[in-house]
Amino acid sequence: MISLVQALDDGSTVEVGMIGREGFFGAPLLYGSASTPVEAIVQGTGPALRLSSGPFMAEVAKNEGLRVWLMRYSGALYAQTLQTAACNGRHLVAERLARWLLEVHDRLQTDDMPLRQEFISYMLGCRRASVTVGVGTLRRQGAIEIGRGIVRVKNRRKLETAACGCYETVRDEFKRLFAKPR
Repeated sequence: MISLVQALDDGSTVEVGMIGREGFFGAPLLYGSASTPVEAIVQGTGPALRLSSGPFMAEVAKNEGLRVWLMRYSGALYAQTLQTAACNGRHLVAERLARWLLEVHDRLQTDDMPLRQEFISYMLGCRRASVTVGVGTLRRQGAIEIGRGIVRVKNRRKLETAACGCYETVRDEFKRLFAKPR
C-alpha cells in the first residue's frame, strides 16, 4: 500500500490518495511530468515492482492495452483524490476513519491491519485525540477491535454503515472504469 501524502504550508500533512495492488505510482509521467507535489509513503510489506521512468514510458508507448489500463487507473485515482479532499473537508472524523479503514482493508486484504492511532491521525489530517474518539465509536458499534498497533476489522458491514458515502463513490468509480466490456 502506498499513501499519497500532501504537505501543507504549516508543516502538517494529510493523505490525499491510496494505492494498493490494483494500481501504480507515477501517473504524472503519463501526462509529461517527471515530478509530483505529493509524497509517496510505502506502508507495510509485500511484493512490488519498481521500474525507471525511461523503460516504463517505452513500454507505455508500444503497448496500447497497458496505456489504456494506466489511463483508466489514473482517472480512478484522480476521482479518489477529489473525493478524499471533499471528505476531509466535510465529514466527521468517525465517518472519515471508517472510510479510510475500508480503503486500507481493501488494499491489504486482511482483517488485522498494522496501524497505530498516531499514524492514522497523520493520514486523516486530524488530532490523535479525534482518532481516539472515532476508534471508540467504531468499537462500540462492533465494527472494529483495536490492540497494540493492530486494528482488526470485526464486522465489515458495520464498518461500511459507519463510513460516509465517499467510500462507495470511489469504489463504484473504480468498478465503472475497470468493468469488463460486454
